[in-house]
Amino acid sequence: MGLLTIEKPVFGKLRLCIPNYSIKTVFWEYILKMAKERSAFAVNTAELDLAVRALALDGQAKPFIDYVSRNIFRKLSNRDLRQFDEEYIKIMLLTCLFQSSVYIPVSETETDSGYIDVFLHRSPLLPEVKYEWIFELKYLKASVKQLDKYRLEARKQLHDYSASDRMKDSKDLKKAVILFIGKNKYELFEGCMSH
Repeated sequence: MGLLTIEKPVFGKLRLCIPNYSIKTVFWEYILKMAKERSAFAVNTAELDLAVRALALDGQAKPFIDYVSRNIFRKLSNRDLRQFDEEYIKIMLLTCLFQSSVYIPVSETETDSGYIDVFLHRSPLLPEVKYEWIFELKYLKASVKQLDKYRLEARKQLHDYSASDRMKDSKDLKKAVILFIGKNKYELFEGCMSH
């Protein structure tokens, strides 16, 4: 209908723009006003896109884990956490990652030393993606009595996975231990293998 046109491709997506001032003033200001009046809820994926971009181009996991922690994990009730474990965290992460075309997220990738919780394989459609990722996930209820044990176990697993036959030749492979403690706190330990 001429309301939008393609501006340029950006990181696996098309950036659209309003074609001219007339369309902006006649149609888009009216559409924006109606959307605000009729809906108190809006999904904003821009922050998630930036967080996934930080994984892919900057090799930083913190923006993505912050996003998941703040927008999903902290919103769970204490009742939700009664039977909670790493599998639920993995589902939350994968749900966010499937929103993007940057990575092919793989759950429980088999290696000769065990199963990787989450492996982020770069999409063949986006060769500009610099980093692939291995995530090892841990969850502790509010208690931190066994925190050191979980940290050591997760780091060892991550080391073994990245040294496995399947992963040892991966270029620009980053790895992270994500240790959630209750629903309001997490620790993140990152590392990199570059050949």
